[in-house]
Amino acid sequence: MRQLRGSGLAALAVVHFSSSAMMRACDPMLPALARSFGVTTGRAALTISAYAVAYGLTQLLFGPLGDRYGKRSAAHRSRSSRDTSSSNSAHIVREPRRNSHRQHGQ
Repeated sequence: MRQLRGSGLAALAVVHFSSSAMMRACDPMLPALARSFGVTTGRAALTISAYAVAYGLTQLLFGPLGDRYGKRSAAHRSRSSRDTSSSNSAHIVREPRRNSHRQHGQ
């Protein structure tokens, strides 16, 4: 097994800290998020928990894929999938508004 150099270990520590901090950054936003969507704080917290579980499961998926096909290839495919999903989500969010205007004759 190859040893990590000092700079590689430091980079790994920074990435891990950033990932963990990202998950905790949502906590102060819970009340505002709940008000914005008209749900309880518990329901908003459930959404963040579901995100954390999905995030963890994708780590289990992309680790072996990176080992098999190469880290760079797995990272590129992951970014491509993320970009496609984000684009589709934006389209889906806008779509109901267009349909509601047609239904009301506007």
